[in-house]
Amino acid sequence: MRTVKLATLVIAASASLFACKPKEEAKAPVAEVTEEAAAPEESATAAAVDRREACNITMTAPESNDWTTYWEPSGAGGNGAKSIHWANATEKEARAANLLSIPLEITCTSSESPNISITLSASQSTEEDVPMAPGSYPIWGREQSPLQGKQFLAASLSFNGRTFDSRNGTITVSEFSSEGVKGSFILDGAEMQTEAAEPIHIEGTFDFPCRGGLLESACTATHD
Repeated sequence: MRTVKLATLVIAASASLFACKPKEEAKAPVAEVTEEAAAPEESATAAAVDRREACNITMTAPESNDWTTYWEPSGAGGNGAKSIHWANATEKEARAANLLSIPLEITCTSSESPNISITLSASQSTEEDVPMAPGSYPIWGREQSPLQGKQFLAASLSFNGRTFDSRNGTITVSEFSSEGVKGSFILDGAEMQTEAAEPIHIEGTFDFPCRGGLLESACTATHD
């Protein structure tokens, strides 16, 4: 009987201690979690500010389509321009040694369906052939006679997974400075690697700032 009473006292004491123990407060959310969650939104906002309209392309053959493409400082999306004119003296020497001294090359591309991509490059021209100034130049195709100075090659021309080549066209540079390049182009061509070669006709405008940084140290564009 004495043992039962003792056990009862022990249980009662334990229950009393448990009831008196203060309840642990819930931990407040860590501030870093909220900040980390907000970071992607801030990055997305910054990217949206830097992203700018670059090319407007209209196609009337082999079908009718329109595209607007966008330039980003990071190079995402593939839209942009390259030029030896935006390099300093040391960079020009390095580019020349690696056969990269192209006075101007532009790329307009859209991954939206149906996709399109065009690269026009004065790859066989010198800085004197294509100076940092307004001018008009013929667009040459890969299947035509070898590219010469003062000509732009349609180095890439694809539409919806199909490859085309230029037959004739013109690229017109309206503004070309240490900040960037603007202009337009018109091009007629035909589908490659097929017997039933369909024609292609596209017209477009482009407006690219230079990116600055490696190999473009003479670029003075500001990316606000």
